[in-house]
Amino acid sequence: MVNKRSRRVPDRLNRKQIGPDIWQRLTRLLAAVALLFFCLLIFSFFVPEYEELSVLDERNQVLQEQYDELKMLRQRKLEEKQRTLEDPHYLEAIARDRLNMQLPGEVIFRVN
Repeated sequence: MVNKRSRRVPDRLNRKQIGPDIWQRLTRLLAAVALLFFCLLIFSFFVPEYEELSVLDERNQVLQEQYDELKMLRQRKLEEKQRTLEDPHYLEAIARDRLNMQLPGEVIFRVN
């Protein structure tokens, strides 16, 4: 059977440890509050940066769309220029204009 004295000894030890136990709990609470404060500090530092990054991402998307449109327009212009340079009627008209040449029986009027 269990002795009554052996049962009381752990009770007395627990009562003696109540003082340090409170300090341990307060220390843990303080550490938790400090950790929470640190997390809030980091959160308050990075949230504006994240918002600015999202604004810059949106602006980048708009600029990328404009760039793609301009690239497509440039490609169309280059294709049109290539077609006109290969067109014999266009080349004839440009050559006659720049070299001041005319076909037989043709009259050219220049207005300055």
